[in-house]
Amino acid sequence: SGYNFELGVDLRESLTIVDCGDDNVIPANLAKAFDQIDKAVAYVHERGVFPVILGGDHSIGYPDIRGLAPYIDGNIGIIHFDRHTDMSESSLDERMHGSPFFHATNIPNAPASNLVQIGIGGWTGNRGGVRNARERGATSLTITDIDRWGTDRVIETALDIAWKDAKAVFLSFDIDSIDPAFAPGTGTPESGGLTPREALRMLGLITKEG
Repeated sequence: SGYNFELGVDLRESLTIVDCGDDNVIPANLAKAFDQIDKAVAYVHERGVFPVILGGDHSIGYPDIRGLAPYIDGNIGIIHFDRHTDMSESSLDERMHGSPFFHATNIPNAPASNLVQIGIGGWTGNRGGVRNARERGATSLTITDIDRWGTDRVIETALDIAWKDAKAVFLSFDIDSIDPAFAPGTGTPESGGLTPREALRMLGLITKEG
């Protein structure tokens, strides 16, 4: 229904929303699929519409940012919720779900110094991706960091880093950042993840302060 009972907000009354439908991607050809996504996101943003992109494979984070970058007069910060860094150069020799932010931070105005990753940890992460994140100067905030500092301080830090000398911030959310007790359907479940309440709290702080 679009109604938030806690806040008494009806999204249809508060926002002008349109479902643009599915982009025409080519699943067997990542390069062409990325081009299609890039063009679709650019088309929406160029017309002054705030894009909300719902995907499947997290590889789409790269063409999403690539589509926005030419229209941002300055740097783009990235806040990325995930249990994995997604900073490998490739996954199974392709630019799939483990690699979007390696390629996104190759874009000149989307530097790794403005990339903040929240919820990193678990047992199936890629060592190469972690190494790339460190070498490029990205900020990885782990579940342990959230336990130690709390949600509010983590988001305060994330916003400071993502917005430093940036004109826009791209928010990317991987469902595997949520503990599989709550989101068992993800392809890469990692126990010890965020609770829905923690995630909603942090997303609320980002949208309020960001």
